[in-house]
Amino acid sequence: MKRFISLAAVLAVVYTSGCSNLSGEVIKPAVKGEMITYKESTSRHRILTVLWRFALIDAGSFSKDYHHFGTPAVADDGSRVFAGAFDGSVFCLRSSDGKVLWRKQTNGPAGGQPLVADGVLFYGSIDGKLYAFRMSDGELLWSYRMPGAVIGTPVLAGDKILAMTDVNSLTCLEAQTGKWLWGYRRPVPAGRFQVRGVADPLVVNKVVYAGFSDGFLVKLSLADGNLMNALKLSGDSDQFGDVDTTPIIEAGNLITGSFGQGIVALDPQNMTERWKFKAEGPSAVEASDGMLYFSTADGKVAAIRAKDGKLVWRFSSKKGQLSQPVAVGNWLLVSSEEYSLLALDRRNGKLVQIFNPGKGASAAPAVAGSRVYWTSNGEILYAMSLAK
Repeated sequence: MKRFISLAAVLAVVYTSGCSNLSGEVIKPAVKGEMITYKESTSRHRILTVLWRFALIDAGSFSKDYHHFGTPAVADDGSRVFAGAFDGSVFCLRSSDGKVLWRKQTNGPAGGQPLVADGVLFYGSIDGKLYAFRMSDGELLWSYRMPGAVIGTPVLAGDKILAMTDVNSLTCLEAQTGKWLWGYRRPVPAGRFQVRGVADPLVVNKVVYAGFSDGFLVKLSLADGNLMNALKLSGDSDQFGDVDTTPIIEAGNLITGSFGQGIVALDPQNMTERWKFKAEGPSAVEASDGMLYFSTADGKVAAIRAKDGKLVWRFSSKKGQLSQPVAVGNWLLVSSEEYSLLALDRRNGKLVQIFNPGKGASAAPAVAGSRVYWTSNGEILYAMSLAK
């Protein structure tokens, strides 16, 4: 991973010590051309204001090059926010002020975004376990040892919970008890590199769509995991063939993608191709108002039309990897290893605000109403208000 450039070389941020008074300023990069669309942006409009922050772990207890990939999760009523830490801690915080309501311990950092459903927090960890905590008090209801590290987000489908691991294995459990129901696994490609990340499964009408690092998208029966169809999305010459773009349904299309081939739209029934948009290493896709938004491995964010894959705009951050974009209102929020958190106008891709308290960020923010919850690579959880 590239080292982060110094904070002073990028922008100035008003930084007040303590737990609650921290605000990010809209400030031009010091280096001319650092953000090529900045001069065209509505740069004086601040849309993010920090309400409180919480240190998930002591700054001196982990590597300064650590990348935090766990996106926070928010309770349905917005009253609580949940976040994992590098030391394996799982926190439940009061969303109004960041007060710790409960804390539990696992044996590894958060792998992805936890899932909150039916009063339960389903939490996947790099320690190779999927945990179910009671949301109200953190009591451990069950845990299940998975075949590998859980680095995605669990998916609830009725009375079943599904999770993907980093060893090409999809597991389906009984959500109430953690009882194993079925598993599906594909071989890890031999002699070819894999990129970090997995595609979370998509469940539609008792059918599971799942992508794997051997370049295949598969269609499985939710009832028993039996294979219904398999489609190779990667090319034979792709150095990185991973299908890490979580499938979604948008505009009647099954949208997914592979690292080497980009975004593809398929017929959900027979998985035949409808259109393709060439991109290197597309992230998970954010869909809103007939548009698809995603970041790419070369530090760009793209907006394309869901119906035909035509490019509408493209933004370049110039440096560093970007997270999946998150759309909210007129804005698009994306984490950056170099600039921490970027806010774009999703209608045209213009840069609106940079919030950079240092350390950069790898995990996408979580949005609940007018609140944004975001964790930096410095293991600091921020709660922010979001302007309309």
